Amino acid sequence: MTPAQLQASLLAAAERLQEQEEMLELLRAERDQLRAAIRAHHAQKADDRCWMDDYTLYQAAGLPPVDCRVGDKFAMLANCVRFVHKRCDGGGPWKSYAVLEAENAHLQEQLETTSALLAETTLRQEPRT
Repeated sequence: MTPAQLQASLLAAAERLQEQEEMLELLRAERDQLRAAIRAHHAQKADDRCWMDDYTLYQAAGLPPVDCRVGDKFAMLANCVRFVHKRCDGGGPWKSYAVLEAENAHLQEQLETTSALLAETTLRQEPRT
């Protein structure tokens, strides 16, 4: 292989590498966009959940719009009533997210109070020089 051929081969390889790096960046950006859309969809709770959450998730994935027509309105409303009932008091043995968040806030307050008392006690117990 002549020096000119070697140089041409190296340039071609460098161009292919640059193209692959650019493609990799595009794929990473798409991955990040999809992860963000999935996280946003997953974060919706109880009455935050809406058909629009599915629509935006599908849109982020590059899927075509879905047919959101419900057909029989009375059947759909009956399904909605059952759905809301399951998401409220009749939802099973688990606590609702609202109850869990209230408990979490109370525990966080207790932790802050306990941490402050512990820090104060530790300061009083330090030997003075």
